[in-house]
Amino acid sequence: TQILVCIGSAMTALTGLYVCNTLNASDDILRLAAQVISGIGFLGAGMIIVKNGSLITGLTTAAGMWATAAIGIALGYGFYIGALIAMIACVFTTAFLTRIERKRKQSTHLYIEIDLTKNINDILDKIRNELDSEAIIETVSPKSNVANTVGIYVTVSNIRTIEEIKNHIDSIDGIVVW
Repeated sequence: TQILVCIGSAMTALTGLYVCNTLNASDDILRLAAQVISGIGFLGAGMIIVKNGSLITGLTTAAGMWATAAIGIALGYGFYIGALIAMIACVFTTAFLTRIERKRKQSTHLYIEIDLTKNINDILDKIRNELDSEAIIETVSPKSNVANTVGIYVTVSNIRTIEEIKNHIDSIDGIVVW
């Protein structure tokens, strides 16, 4: 996808040069390239998805598409050294820095079921007290056949303390199934 965006951007820049140089048009050669930048902004916006009201995905892909368009424009206008430097920076960022960030922000998921005959708000408050502020709690249909339960998915970003969190949550009255 990014290669296609780069090729299309380069062709847009080359077309602007062609129109001005070959056809002796007096139009602004940057006008077509400006439309690529705004158009890619709309394409990138379509890649950004918000999940569960707080988890955003696709932002890096959208930014990569926009940077690829700029590299394509630079290639089209003959600014090869700038395009090469930008490409190396983009590849380094997406290939290496993303891995470092993923290792730093690993998360794990817990599934529990809560007894609905107990006070669910008290139980959820106790669970929230055991978690960091970035934890996500999502209510779902129960997976088990236990009557009067509700399923809860808990996404915890700090996996180093997951056993400690399990032990604390296990001690809460009203937790039925793990």
